[in-house]
Amino acid sequence: MTAFLEQVWPGLRQRLPDLELHLYGSGLSAEQHQAWQQTPGLRVHGWVTDAAVVYERHRVFIAPLRAGAGIKGKVIAALAHGIPQVLSPVAAEATGLRHGGEVFIARQSSEWEQAIANLIHDDQLWTRCSQAALEHARSHYSRQRGLELMADALAQLHLPMRSLTP
Repeated sequence: MTAFLEQVWPGLRQRLPDLELHLYGSGLSAEQHQAWQQTPGLRVHGWVTDAAVVYERHRVFIAPLRAGAGIKGKVIAALAHGIPQVLSPVAAEATGLRHGGEVFIARQSSEWEQAIANLIHDDQLWTRCSQAALEHARSHYSRQRGLELMADALAQLHLPMRSLTP
């Protein structure tokens, strides 16, 4: 987030002066919280009890992760809530998400700025990305898809199974 705030946020704020960025999550030091809270347009909330409320309040979700491995739960949760996303390549890894389809994947500051600005201003683009995100979540991460994958795995092992669908 520090790199995003240093490299992308100033240009984005210049482009969209009324834009606010809301940061959620735990583990932020008191010093960093205080410093970031002084940044124009930045709202630091910290940890929240119900992440669903966060997804419902905002138009765009960003995950400018620079490190990490595997599927990021916050990315999948945002998909399931139909919120369009701009992600770093690290945040998008192992998800099967497509740039310009379900999400936008940004590497350079200009790509971050353009994708966020487009999702803020273009209602048709926002709706298309939201619908694609919901469909991707349903087809890859739903309970039904999980049951199908588990049934396939059990069948390959020739293990008995009972139906879990009504």
